[in-house]
Amino acid sequence: MLAPMPSSPRKVVIVAFPDVQMLDVVGPAEVFGTAERLQPGRYQVELVARARGPLRTSSGIPILPRAVLSEVRGPIDTLIVAGGVGVYEAAHDRELVAWVKRRARTCRRVASVCSGAFLLAEAGLLDGRRATTHWAAAENLAERYPRVTVDADPIFIRDGNVWTSAGVAAGIDLSLALVTDDHGPRVARAFCLASARLPFQGASSKPSTTPLDHAVIRPPLATLPRVASKSVRPRSRARAPRAAVSRCQFERLRKIRS
Repeated sequence: MLAPMPSSPRKVVIVAFPDVQMLDVVGPAEVFGTAERLQPGRYQVELVARARGPLRTSSGIPILPRAVLSEVRGPIDTLIVAGGVGVYEAAHDRELVAWVKRRARTCRRVASVCSGAFLLAEAGLLDGRRATTHWAAAENLAERYPRVTVDADPIFIRDGNVWTSAGVAAGIDLSLALVTDDHGPRVARAFCLASARLPFQGASSKPSTTPLDHAVIRPPLATLPRVASKSVRPRSRARAPRAAVSRCQFERLRKIRS
């Protein structure tokens, strides 16, 4: 059985901007949308941006936000800020940053996908908190915002009511963790089954090794899962570069095999 529905749908607002990474938007939207389709009444998902009309993504494919910032009405349960190459310009958009900061005060929780952490940091929402972002942007985030404790290793981090995730795919793991936090692991597992995806890397759901065992992996990654399973966390920093993967991905493979 799925967990009981809330008394009213939880509003999930995803914030986008020009040159946003499309998967940072679509990944979380599909997770919450699938949870809603499994049992209607769980979530109401809205994509918003500062300007009206089609929004250019980093891939060149436009997306169409449902509303502009000023049109968002009522309480927001979960505020998610996407990432992408346009996040650095977005972090200098005073109106956007001010809106995120103001609305975050009344949200039950706030989250960022990948480099969306830069926008949260600019709004001061990560001050005094531990956070993650894409491994290639972690050093930049730490330098720009010294009041943030940046850790590039985890797939996602929860610090109080603020959640941050690493790369693009980690945004799906983060969203599954948010759904699990709301309704327990069954809904997240149902999403994984529906999308033929490896179970997410959360404490409530140990990943199955079956898909990985039967995958065709070309050298030198063929031995990576076995090596990762023998690696303790501190040594993953040294092993990951030799395997030509990020520390975050190495940690993901290590967890799958553990």
